[in-house]
Amino acid sequence: MPKNPYNFTPSTLKGSLPQATGDVIFVDSATGSSSGDGSSLRPFNNLENAMNKSGVSSGDTVLIMESHAETISAAAGAAIDVAGVSVIGLGVGNKRPTFSFSATTSTITMTAANCMLKNIITKATIDAVVSPIVVSAAGCTIDIEHQDTDANTEAVRAILTTAGADD
Repeated sequence: MPKNPYNFTPSTLKGSLPQATGDVIFVDSATGSSSGDGSSLRPFNNLENAMNKSGVSSGDTVLIMESHAETISAAAGAAIDVAGVSVIGLGVGNKRPTFSFSATTSTITMTAANCMLKNIITKATIDAVVSPIVVSAAGCTIDIEHQDTDANTEAVRAILTTAGADD
């Protein structure tokens, strides 16, 4: 059996993650693929593939690996669209997962209630990205850092909440 490339054990993760009540799904741009199964041995290569996994349900946690790099190039390029799912980036500082937005309309959408997006970096790589994160569901938690590439490459706003995101 292949060795877990991340060397996770209950003691190495203890205290760093909320208690998962469902499945844990792994995403890693370095070792993942679109045909992965979401396990630590066969992670997905991007957030959208993880969210599209058959059987994703409330209580599941999507772990985005340290130093993961992903480009969002379209509106709803990644959608957190299953209620109660947590998407959590691993790592600290510049080793946190980074999502780059390459079109003015590119977004990660949160369209399902009671979801979490935590410990990632979002970055505009083209000027005037309108809203990298769009929240249209209630009860969502967001704890991210947005970075503009430079003074000429900025997002209009980092997070847009619609009327549906009422609490």
